[in-house]
Amino acid sequence: MERDPTQLTPAALTAANQQAGRLTAFTCPECNGTLWEVQEGGLVKLRCRVGHAYTEESYSREKALTLEAALWTALTALVERADFLRRLADRYQRSGRELSAMRYEEQAAGLLEHAEALRGALMAVEPTEADQQQVS
Repeated sequence: MERDPTQLTPAALTAANQQAGRLTAFTCPECNGTLWEVQEGGLVKLRCRVGHAYTEESYSREKALTLEAALWTALTALVERADFLRRLADRYQRSGRELSAMRYEEQAAGLLEHAEALRGALMAVEPTEADQQQVS
C-alpha cells in the first residue's frame, strides 16, 4: 500500500517522485516547486516535492486562477503608479516646473493606456467550462 505523500518527509517525497515519475517543466501553483508527472491508477497526477498534487484538469484550473490573479495585480499596479505620477505632475505644475510636470503626465497617460489594454484582455477572457460549473 502506497503511503500518503503528505505524510512523507521532503527528502523521502522527492525520492518517491523521482522513482515514480518524470520531472516536468511545470511548477506547483501553491509553492512554485518543481512538479513530477506520476501515474496513479491510470490517472496522471502532477506532484511537487512537498506533497501538493494535481490532476491535469485541476492543475490547468489552478494555473489559470494564478495567472488571472497576477494580471489583476499588474493592472492595479499600473493604475496606482499612474495615479502617483499624476500626483507628482500636479505638484510640479503648482511649483512652476512645467517640463517635469509634462513628463510625469505623459508617463501616467502611457501607463493608463497599458492598463486599459490589460483590462480589456482580462475582460475578454472566456470562463472555462470548469469555471462555469463552479458558479452554477
